[in-house]
Formats: sequence, C-alpha cells, structure tokens
Amino acid sequence: MSTDLLDRRTIKRVLDLSSGMEITALEFFSNPQGEIWKVRRELEDAIKGRVEPKFVCYFCGQKIKIRGGKSVDGIKLKKQVLLHFAHLNDSDFCPIKTNTKLSRDEILRVKYHGEKESPLHFVTKELIATFLRRNQAEKKGVEFVAIETRHKSSHDYMSWRKPDVSSVYNGKNLVFEIQLSTTFLDVIAAREHFYKEQGTFILWVFKQFSLQDENQRFAQKDIYYSNNRNVFVLDEEAITRSQQENDLYLLCHYQKAFIDYDKIVEVWESSYIKLSDLTFNGSTFKVYYHDFETEYQTLKELLQLKEQQEADREKRRTERIWLEEQSVITERNQFISRLLSVYGQSTPLQQAFYRQDAIQVTTSLNELFIAGYTPREQDIKFLKSEFEILLASKKAYADRYDILYNIAWATFLVKAKNQPLYKLDKIERLLFAILSMKFKKPIGYKYATLLQVAHCIYPGRKNFMGIFLKAAETYDVIDILLRDDKKGKFREKLEVYNKVKPTQDYRFDSTLKILFPDLFRN
Repeated sequence: MSTDLLDRRTIKRVLDLSSGMEITALEFFSNPQGEIWKVRRELEDAIKGRVEPKFVCYFCGQKIKIRGGKSVDGIKLKKQVLLHFAHLNDSDFCPIKTNTKLSRDEILRVKYHGEKESPLHFVTKELIATFLRRNQAEKKGVEFVAIETRHKSSHDYMSWRKPDVSSVYNGKNLVFEIQLSTTFLDVIAAREHFYKEQGTFILWVFKQFSLQDENQRFAQKDIYYSNNRNVFVLDEEAITRSQQENDLYLLCHYQKAFIDYDKIVEVWESSYIKLSDLTFNGSTFKVYYHDFETEYQTLKELLQLKEQQEADREKRRTERIWLEEQSVITERNQFISRLLSVYGQSTPLQQAFYRQDAIQVTTSLNELFIAGYTPREQDIKFLKSEFEILLASKKAYADRYDILYNIAWATFLVKAKNQPLYKLDKIERLLFAILSMKFKKPIGYKYATLLQVAHCIYPGRKNFMGIFLKAAETYDVIDILLRDDKKGKFREKLEVYNKVKPTQDYRFDSTLKILFPDLFRN
C-alpha cells in the first residue's frame, strides 16, 4: 500500500493510556492482524463501558475505534482495505475532524497534557516522590520533595517550568522529568538550558527503554546522547528495590567505550543505582552514573597517541630503509671501484660481481663452477681481501642480498671446487650458520643476533644440530647464545634435543671438512 494512501489517515497518532506512550497509526497497523483485532475488541469494550479505554485520540482525549473500509476520504480502494482509527459517530468536536491544521505549539500542548494525564505518568511521578521522601526520612541526603512545583526563571520573570518532581539532594537542586512519549529536540534542549541557568540538575526518567538502536525513539536518543550516554529507567525491579531499601533506585543503562582493532566501540551495560551512586557535574548540571565522555576522550587520545607512534615508527623505518639503501649503494660503488682499480685485470669470477642484482651474481658464480671453472690465485686473493674488508665494515646483518654473502658463497665454491654443487646447495643455510658462528656475526641471515640464527637450526634443521653445536663450541659462541637467551627458549631446545637425540645427517661431512676443518680436529 502506498505511503501517500497511508498518509490520508485522519488520526495519525493515539495515546496509550496504560503506558502514556504515543502510538502512531503507521506503526500500530504494521502489527500482525491478530494483535490489531485484539485491540479492536478492547476498544469496543471500552466504548460500551465494560473496561477502561486503552487508546484515545491524542488531540481530544475521546474514545476511538478501529475501522476498515473500501474508501478513505472519497478515494475508492479496489481490493485493499485500509485499517484506521476513527472517532465515534456522536463524539464531540476535535480539531483533526475538520480541516483545521494544528500548529506545532498546539500539538506540543495537546501531547504534554495527554502525557501528564496518563495513568502511567501519574503513577511514575508519585512513585519517584514517594521514594525520595523515604530517602529523606532515612536521612540519606534528600532534604526536600515536591510534585509539580513551579520554577521561575531568575532572568526572565515570564519564563517558568513545572517539573514532574522537584527535590533538594545534599544541597543540590534536582528535578525529575518523566519522559514516556516523544517530543521535539528543541523542547528537551530548552528545558535543560532553563534548569542549567537556574543552577538546577535535571534527571530524565523513562518507564521503558530498548538497548536495540532500531527500537530507540529520537527523543530518547536526544536525551541520552546529551546526558553522557546514561539512561535512567524506573522499571519493576527498581520499584521493588526502592521499596525494600527506602530509597530511590533506578535502572541505569550506560554506554562503555573500549578499543577494538584500532577503533572505539561502544557497548551498553546496565546497573541498578541509587542517588548516592551518581555524579553531579557542576559545570553541565547533568547527572550520570558512568562518565562516558571522559572515558571516550581518554581512549581517543590513546588512539591518537598510538597512531602518532606508529607514524613515527613508520617514518623511522622509512628513514632506516633509505639509509640502508644508501649504505648498500655506497658499499657497492666502493666495491666496484676496488674491483676496477685494486685487483688488476678482471677474471671471469670477478666479472660475475659486476651484475647489479645479488641473486644474479650468485647465479653467475654457480654457472661458472658448473662449467668447470678453475679459480686463479688472483681470485683467492680477491675473495680473502674483500671478505675481510666487508666483514669489518658490517655493523648489522648481511643477508643473501649483500655483497658479503656473494663473497662468502664464492669462497665456498672455490674451496669445494671438486664437490658437486648440489651438496653446497643442500646445506647452504647450515654453511652460513656455521660461518656466522665462526666470525661471531650473522652472515647470510637477516637477523641482528647469533641467537636468532641458532633458533633457525633447531627444530627446522634438527638433523644438523650436532654439527652446529660443535661449531658453536669450537668458535666459543655457546656462552654468547646462553647470555642472550633471556627467555630461556634456547635452553629449552637444548634440553629437548639432548632428550630426543634426533638422527644426525652425516652425508655432507666431506664437504664440511673442506670448508670448516676446525670442526673435525680431535
């Protein structure tokens, strides 16, 4: 059914006398037919005087009924039946039965009067006053209680308000406003502004409140968003506690904020509270249980600090990478300069180092030795000299993309020239781990410490753990590894290794004896 057609309902809203809530026709007639017909019967019983009326017209307070017809305002409906609220045939005058358009202020006055006169509003107001008086009798802070006392403005004698309940609590003026239906935002804001000017705290009380966002009315959001995300409800449990404790208890729904994946997330929590649990903010004249705004601002600043720290780290990382790149470029330029000027006529091995990419250098070296290249004495002097120069210049690790790695790999190839290349490839990681132990500096690994290199051997290469530990012992590195093992993980690995005693792989010992003869001396 089109929205235009639904808008032709004359009675667009009614007052639920049992709850004091405004019910819109569009909302009500969206219910299942069974619920609608149940209310239709209740309204008929009210018309006959058998029960008190549930719904009345919001604008005149008269009894109404539910009707459905083939036409509305002269518009014929083919197969559709439009259900709607209707006045009784003999009802008194009501502005909406004519073409009179009510002004916004007239709507507010009618709604305000309807809410004030509803049984639920009256009972809620009386209960709050009663529990405040019990607090006063028990000397728990309340000093004065009154219902619908007029508050005059100290700035404008024509301006006044009549809150549902007025009180004085621990020397503070405190008024209670019961909110059962909807109202305009400027009405809420004007009321809060008025009390703030008078130095009076305001506490809004609902009879019911849904924590589901889609079920919350705009007026409810207007109130709790401006009240530090606190909502106060006088439900049945709160009434029971108030009676038992001789004090005013309210159910407080409040939002808490926490950080989840670098975002601030808000969740609802609830607690039954009494007046002594509340904070009275002397600058805003708001009353709340949980200080959401301070919590949120703290988390927001924490996130901003974290973002700034991450930005600073990223900036330092970028600067570090840039410096490393510049260092690599400088180192390579210096290396090429030496290659051209120090070592005389280039050999095929030296020419392999002219390649720009370290992987290409490695590939060229491998291809050279697969083809049966016989190293020259000039090659051996070149590799020895450059290894010493580059090793001394290293302040950090030298990974596979470093010139030092290529120099070391070429040295392995030269020393083990009579060994099949696959044997070197199979134990390449082990060779550089042992080389790192020998020179007490990570070589061929992008690590900062020798302990990190050691963690790569066990359990990943557990079948070579024996020869690795032999190297660590031979080159006096065991104490260094244990010293750096602050968390004890390497010690745990040693205990497991000694207990399990995994089978060791001795197939490459012939190659290892050539490259690291120190490990095989008695």
